[in-house]
Amino acid sequence: NLMAKLPDLSLSARNAPRRSTGMAQMRPTTGFENIPAQVQEQVAGAANQLSNTILQVKNRQDTLVAEDAYNQLLQQKSELEFGENGYSTVTGANALAPEFRPGFTEEFDGAVASISDKLHSDDQRRLFGNRAALAGTSFQDGLLRHSANQSKLFAADTLNSTIALTIQDITTNPENWEAGMTRGLNLIGITADQLGEAPATTTIKKQAFADDISMALIQGALNDDDVDLAAEWFEKATSGQSVGGSNFTMS
Repeated sequence: NLMAKLPDLSLSARNAPRRSTGMAQMRPTTGFENIPAQVQEQVAGAANQLSNTILQVKNRQDTLVAEDAYNQLLQQKSELEFGENGYSTVTGANALAPEFRPGFTEEFDGAVASISDKLHSDDQRRLFGNRAALAGTSFQDGLLRHSANQSKLFAADTLNSTIALTIQDITTNPENWEAGMTRGLNLIGITADQLGEAPATTTIKKQAFADDISMALIQGALNDDDVDLAAEWFEKATSGQSVGGSNFTMS
């Protein structure tokens, strides 16, 4: 019989209790299955906002730490500039020595490295490094300005000393006047270039030096009671005679 071979698809048969297989079916869950989508979006937004807040707090903290480190560097920079052993205390020829700038640069770089090593993260070191670079540029500018100023002062002091000693030497040793004249005039020219002096000013200084030579020669002769020689030098001085083959006269 064909009907007897077909399965029973009646309502009563479909609703009949089935035999359990003894195994529970497990499906992974997120914990949000029963939470409305709108609430899920709110939770996700709050999580993102919290994450951004934490990042902002961290950035502010890193910035404050970097600023504090920079303040420490500025204090050490000021000490290297104006402290008891700062470069501003180095004067004259010492400020022109080859080791002047490298020595102070090494000290500054050491201060930067020491402070950077004490920071707690790469971000803090990066922020501090940006600020330290600006301080380094300022420090180098100061070194250069100080060295340049000392170079000018040293040149002026050397010239003044040379002129004074030359005049003193000629007063007692008049036979040295030509060598002294040549040396003084050359040094006046070198100093003028160092100071960026106007040519007219340099000319006035050279003529004044020649006048000082004249007076030294006259005074030296008088010191030796050689009136005739003093008169000879005086005659040359008042006649505007060229001194030592230079373009400057004893006037």
